[in-house]
Amino acid sequence: MYMLDTNICIYIIKKRPSTVLTPFQAVASEDVYISVMTVAELQYGVDKSNAKSKNQEILDDFISRLQVLPWQETAVQCYSKIRNYLEAKGTPIGNMDMLIAA
Repeated sequence: MYMLDTNICIYIIKKRPSTVLTPFQAVASEDVYISVMTVAELQYGVDKSNAKSKNQEILDDFISRLQVLPWQETAVQCYSKIRNYLEAKGTPIGNMDMLIAA
């Protein structure tokens, strides 16, 4: 199982760098997941782009080949634990990345 974050999705959509694209092509699509939070971030990028229609088609096609996981209530506890752990270690990451990790 592979859970892609937003940056990896963008690399795959843009087909570069090949170091990211090549391993992705070797994985069965049923083993690749993205969070609904990642979809939200990607949609934000489409909505602020100059080529909304074209980019929406690209995003819709990309998402159609993946499993989109919902953000469930049980993720709330995971988010809190991850955030507290990373803050205690002095290595916090962005809020959206923590939500995706949860």
